[in-house]
Amino acid sequence: MAAFPHLVSGGDERPASVHAETTILGAMLVEPLAITDATMLLIADDFALDSHRRIYAAMLRLSEAGHAVDIVTVAEELRKQK
Repeated sequence: MAAFPHLVSGGDERPASVHAETTILGAMLVEPLAITDATMLLIADDFALDSHRRIYAAMLRLSEAGHAVDIVTVAEELRKQK
């Protein structure tokens, strides 16, 4: 049985990998170049989990504003957005 049965591909839905999403977001936290790479390939809607979409969007806002993207700044940005 899948750990996230609601994310298992079926029909017209795109396949999803929560592990891959987590890895991308983690890489963006520790390697600034990963932010550039991710933004060239991904949009927030590419993430299956809403929480991942919100984290990714917060990271992009911070990066575009010229702020550091780290666990503290991302958490604060998410708090501001509620």
